[in-house]
Amino acid sequence: NSNEGLDLDLKEEYQKIKTAFDFAFNSFEVPKPRLVHTPYSKWSDLMYQIRQECPTILHFGCHSEASGVELHGETVQPKQMIQAIQDHNNCARENGEARIRLIILNACKSDEHAEKLLQCVDFSIGHAALVADKDAIDFTDSLYSTIFKGMSLSLSFGIAKSISSKGYRLYAQKDPRLFCMKHEISIARVVCEMSEMSQNVSKQLSKQKRAQAYADNSDDDLPPRAQKTPKSEARSDGGKRTREQESYADDGDSDKKDVPRREKDTIGCGGIDGG
Repeated sequence: NSNEGLDLDLKEEYQKIKTAFDFAFNSFEVPKPRLVHTPYSKWSDLMYQIRQECPTILHFGCHSEASGVELHGETVQPKQMIQAIQDHNNCARENGEARIRLIILNACKSDEHAEKLLQCVDFSIGHAALVADKDAIDFTDSLYSTIFKGMSLSLSFGIAKSISSKGYRLYAQKDPRLFCMKHEISIARVVCEMSEMSQNVSKQLSKQKRAQAYADNSDDDLPPRAQKTPKSEARSDGGKRTREQESYADDGDSDKKDVPRREKDTIGCGGIDGG
């Protein structure tokens, strides 16, 4: 709510999201996305949470007017949001972190704002004209109950719209039939495994460099008892002493190409965050 009144039942709307989230992602789900709730948020508060959590979905439950989206105590224009989210997504892409792919403006007269926000994300949802609070809550309940279970954004949106209000609009730069939370999570698993593998290879290479540096050290300056034994030296028993060399394997992954790191799945509720 943009004020201290209770004209919007945002607590119930969030509870619908949380219930669907808990049902779809039990404690044994690995990796498990995060759900972050930021009530009574100013735009600066929300951007701080976005930088911290790197969400994939950003959900707004609020009022909206022609001038912009009404957060707590302020109205934020779409152009301000577009620039900030573009900067965040560009930085996230460069660092291999999550980027915001879907923005939901569950508010009256928000369809034009949602269409403009398509400049910075792959998908956006808004509502034309006024929407009753009950319809808004029903839309949220249905959308997340289906999308969290693995249904595509296209089908989830169609079902949610059919049981709530026909005023909802979905805008897309990419095919919404291909956006699926289960798929996003599977990408996160691959990225996590690749990250751990890269760290292991880096450690092994560091060991190899240290071993090579040790092997290159000259014995000329060492006292006689500290000098290293030559590679081949006759033993008293007639045998040969050979220096054993360590080899550091990369577990056969050296030929693999880097996998674009997805995105920690996080559903930001500030809306509604994806490590």
